[in-house]
Parts: sequence; C-alpha cells; structure tokens
Amino acid sequence: MAPETEVEPADDVAAAEHDSPIDEIDYEEIFQSTQADYEAGRYCFNSEDYATDEEASAALLAWIDSIAERVKREAAAVSPRDAEG
Repeated sequence: MAPETEVEPADDVAAAEHDSPIDEIDYEEIFQSTQADYEAGRYCFNSEDYATDEEASAALLAWIDSIAERVKREAAAVSPRDAEG
C-alpha cells in the first residue's frame, strides 16, 4: 500500500485532486506530456464534439466496441499454426 501524502499547497489543489496515492498514477505528468497533442487535435476521440455528456459517452462506447469487434475479427482470421507463441 502506498504511503499517505501530505496536503498540497492551495495553488496546487486542482492538480492534487487528480493525484491518487492509491493507484500511484502521476496525472500531472500525464497532463503535461499530452498537452501538446491535445492542443494539436491529435486524439481519436474528442468529447467536445458532442452536445451532451450522454452523447459523448454513447459515442465513446460505440467506438470502443467497434475496436473490440475489429480485434476479434482479426484474431479469428489467424489460424493457431500462424499464431506466435
């Protein structure tokens, strides 16, 4: 279990809300490392393209489902003899 962390200074409260000592994910580092891609529009899915959160969620789930179906089709097309392993 990760040790508890001290409370961040008041000006870092917004960033600290995303840091979780439980899962040990540094969200601030993720934000910093992906900001340029976000600003350049290099993401496959943008929830801002939808009028409501519900529409965005439905579209995201449909997109993920389509990816899963494509992976299943491609995996089924590989015979066991051709599979690595």
